[in-house]
Amino acid sequence: MLALLHICGIIDVKDAPPVEARQHCLKLNPKIRTGPSCGVTFAATMIRHIVFFTAKEKADLDRIIEGLSVLTSITYARRLEIARNRKSDQLGNDIDVVVYGEFDSEADLAAYKAHHLYQEAIRCVRPLRELRFAADYELSTDVHFAGTAGLGQVARRSGPVGRE
Repeated sequence: MLALLHICGIIDVKDAPPVEARQHCLKLNPKIRTGPSCGVTFAATMIRHIVFFTAKEKADLDRIIEGLSVLTSITYARRLEIARNRKSDQLGNDIDVVVYGEFDSEADLAAYKAHHLYQEAIRCVRPLRELRFAADYELSTDVHFAGTAGLGQVARRSGPVGRE
């Protein structure tokens, strides 16, 4: 069985050739488009919003994460994650907290930023943070290079071990 990651999450398409798997995805969400050869699907428009924070005092990290956690209640985001940086990079580990969000449109991102809970998170976190770096990009137009080397981690064989 081949498990594919697509806009709706993980789906299992039992013994389906890639063309049939893409057709299945299109039936679920007609707004998606598929890559011509890999079968991985992307939203026709999706904005990724990534924000990095550093804490003034490391003792305040839990308070920062708690303050940012209210953002997950805002319904305009398709996906929103708040995470503590694992600090496992060999070149730099200055970032303490990461916010990762996916939005269906610029309008949804703007509505998210205008939401009263977003303003509440700012009031709570701003006094505790040192730096804030943010980046937004649209998946369908701003991504110039996308590797498929990790495709084995996204599309994987599932089933009994030892059966290929």
